[in-house]
Amino acid sequence: MISKIKNFIKNIIFYKFYTNLRKYTWKGVYLNWSDLPLDVRGFDSNRFVNDTFIMTKNRLSKKYSKIPAEIKDENALLPLLAAIMCHKQLKVRILDFGGGMGISYIHIRDAIPNGSFLDYHIIEQEKMCMGGASLFCNDDHIHFHTVLPVDLSDIDIVYINSALQYINDYLSLLKKLCAYKPTYFLFVRLSAGDVPTYITVQENVPDVRIPYYFFNVDEIVSIMGECGYQLIFKGALGKKYSMDNLPPENRLEYQSNLLFAKKFAE
Repeated sequence: MISKIKNFIKNIIFYKFYTNLRKYTWKGVYLNWSDLPLDVRGFDSNRFVNDTFIMTKNRLSKKYSKIPAEIKDENALLPLLAAIMCHKQLKVRILDFGGGMGISYIHIRDAIPNGSFLDYHIIEQEKMCMGGASLFCNDDHIHFHTVLPVDLSDIDIVYINSALQYINDYLSLLKKLCAYKPTYFLFVRLSAGDVPTYITVQENVPDVRIPYYFFNVDEIVSIMGECGYQLIFKGALGKKYSMDNLPPENRLEYQSNLLFAKKFAE
């Protein structure tokens, strides 16, 4: 009996210790990518890829009789924008940078009664593209690319959901994406606000520590403005993250949702 009590107490102590370690999503403040610890790298975890495959496959198999319950909060932003556009034109072409294996495509397909108008392109790492292509092997409306396609034109929406934060040369990427001249540019779950731009380390993904940017939102607005886009909507994500382990000036309470539109010629 005593040994059982000791084991029980030991498990509680371990659980509290582990929970405390995972309390904070981000650790450290760095000005340059080269200053990061040597063990910090990108999303190359096989476990993360496998988890994404299982999650997307399970979501793909779900059927809703009336209202798709998962199309809410930030998941509803892209489907709503796509629905408004498809009401005015026969086809909507979307470029989803960092779109995993197609979860946002599923959201649109479930939210809009007729998804045949969609032409959906995802830019991802090779393992993600392979997994996504296998899940949607019989669907001609979704395509996977490991690099930005040079021959893709007439893009209506560029969509980035929690992906810009992981790009070292984000300025170059934004310029390349804006060069497609989409009508709209939608950022969802962008870690941008009234903080200086800095790099930290994300530590809540299994088996890997990942470089992660927080952005000064005025910098993002300025970059987009120079590329010919104006901010027409701004909002916040409902979830609040604990960042007490970082200096006060680096803490961002909420991630941002930003919608930019192509400026009219003056």
